[in-house]
Amino acid sequence: MPEDYSIEGERLIWLWIAEGFVEKQKGKMLEEVVEEYLIELIHRRLVQVSRTKSDGRVGKCRVHDVVREIISSMFEEFSFCQILEEENSSFNDTTRRLSVHTHYCNMDKVMESIGKSPVRSVFLFQRGVLPKKTLLGTVAANFKLLKVLDLEDAPLDQLHEEVGNLFLLRYLSIRNTKVKIIPKSIVGVKIQEGIGGLEELQNLWYVETNHGLIKELEKLRQLRKLGITKLEREHGRALCAAFEKMKYLQHLSVWASSDDENLDLQYISSSSPPQYLQHLRLTGCLEKLPNWILKLQNLIRCIPKTKTY
Repeated sequence: MPEDYSIEGERLIWLWIAEGFVEKQKGKMLEEVVEEYLIELIHRRLVQVSRTKSDGRVGKCRVHDVVREIISSMFEEFSFCQILEEENSSFNDTTRRLSVHTHYCNMDKVMESIGKSPVRSVFLFQRGVLPKKTLLGTVAANFKLLKVLDLEDAPLDQLHEEVGNLFLLRYLSIRNTKVKIIPKSIVGVKIQEGIGGLEELQNLWYVETNHGLIKELEKLRQLRKLGITKLEREHGRALCAAFEKMKYLQHLSVWASSDDENLDLQYISSSSPPQYLQHLRLTGCLEKLPNWILKLQNLIRCIPKTKTY
């Protein structure tokens, strides 16, 4: 990471999981294990908390400059990760990971130096000017073993079709970019089967509700975070049936199709609500608060922005 840079705790957690740094522990989700790792590093003063969330969890964190220097020297010694953060930076084809600080380095020069390489992960940090030569086309053509591609905050407005040729890619982040369309080449045959074909999907946020979508949701049993909009009352029972199959759901936001539309969410059994649910937001009309909500033992935050009859 760049000097004095604070990274979102959630971003760090997903990157560690994608990199395979987390060992499974019986009875715990990977996210829980990672948070324990992070807390241990904080207690050892190797990581500093920059911002805390309202629920007490880590919002943002960073490493001290001295610790960063030690880490950077070890990265270079073992070819673990190359950090491109200077004007004259050029690519080293023996590295396994590439951290590009676009605000500082000359991206055109970096692109000229890139060739075939066993790079496994690429991270972009800080907003900066992208190279004249297509960044993602160059990455896809030369880094065939790439597993992690983190483009958060990059000034991108589209994804290159060739990214779909990265067959080992398991993590792609385009958060806070201007990308609105994901090429079919990236999601391949799974998207042709419907979103339900993405059975390992964990985050699905701000999607408009329809009958077909709700049927597909029943197949997404690994979801941790779900946000749906424009819900009609008639879809309530089917949506609740889908919720009951999402055993790992932690964040749930539901918006009705209008301020006067009733959210009919009474059909989840009080004996088996989503046990990991921590954040719940309901926007619309409620005849009464669903009984299952009172049984949520891990609920931290509930925002019922609703009208009642």
